[in-house]
Amino acid sequence: MDSSLELLAELSIGLVGFAGVVSALGRSRLSKATLSFRVGALLINSVTALVASIIPLLLAAHGVSVNVLWTIATVFLVLAQIGTITWSARWVSSLSSEEVPNLIRVVMFSLIVLTILYELYGIIFDLPSLSAIYIVGVSVSFGVGLFHFCILVLSINVSTEST
Repeated sequence: MDSSLELLAELSIGLVGFAGVVSALGRSRLSKATLSFRVGALLINSVTALVASIIPLLLAAHGVSVNVLWTIATVFLVLAQIGTITWSARWVSSLSSEEVPNLIRVVMFSLIVLTILYELYGIIFDLPSLSAIYIVGVSVSFGVGLFHFCILVLSINVSTEST
């Protein structure tokens, strides 16, 4: 458990750092609104994965029992992911389907909703498996952040023409 969460925390820190580099140095072909959404989604998902990776370690260090530890951590993760999907829905609704294709909207929202439902299932019905369910949830948040990072990297204008 500790090594998986520590790895996710380290990867999340790297992703947040690269987000700053990409947004500062790259000339994107994306519109300002789309770029703002992508960078925001990258940061929110990466920070969610980072904080969610650290919470169980902190709770364990304070002697919290295993069932309580994973329940508290998973409730935090569910709330963070609900906040993220709400924020994303508001942003995406103002963007055109050319800026954020409908297929990507459906896949990303479905992925997060299914993850939230899986986490809630673990909290309510499957406490013994909650640690594994939690790692899946943190991995999904990291994965969504990584997806937005890849889109940002692919949108960098590599033209050598001076503007």
